[in-house]
Amino acid sequence: MARKIIFLVVLGLCNTLFKGTRFFGVKRSLLNMIGITVGVGSKVVGPLTISSEASLAIGSNCWIGTNLRIHGNGKIAIGDNNAFAPDITIITGSHLMGDSSQRAGKGIHWDYTIGDGNWIGAKSTLSNGVKIENGVMIGACSLVTKNCESDGLYVGLPAKRVRDLPYDREKTLSNNDLPIKLT
Repeated sequence: MARKIIFLVVLGLCNTLFKGTRFFGVKRSLLNMIGITVGVGSKVVGPLTISSEASLAIGSNCWIGTNLRIHGNGKIAIGDNNAFAPDITIITGSHLMGDSSQRAGKGIHWDYTIGDGNWIGAKSTLSNGVKIENGVMIGACSLVTKNCESDGLYVGLPAKRVRDLPYDREKTLSNNDLPIKLT
């Protein structure tokens, strides 16, 4: 019980007094203190919504934008050099379908692995315990329900791979490559 109270108080401090694009070192230290691992150079803007039963590990040099919400009690492992835009939701719990007397049956949880070098667009949702490999871009407002293979652009409801991205880290897409034409 004391651990949960400390968790809630420290998370509350990070989400109120220290929220925004300042105090990154203080937030990183406080979050690490309560068991949310935040790697060197990573910046959590906040607020962050997560239960004390869930597990979150963020690698080095990541950007976690405003309003990251983690629902449920699963485990999330985020690699290095990831960028999370604002309003990302990760659903780590759900229910099996029950019978007609109660459709929300037995509770289940999912764990997530998010590789290195990914960019997840604003207002996207991850569900079903998907694995996101390395170098993936997920377009804004996408619903990711299946695994995402490396070096691909995924968009839509549900998200689908619409383009291969260059593996060569020296070659980047230009504005002439946009907008993406969906078929």
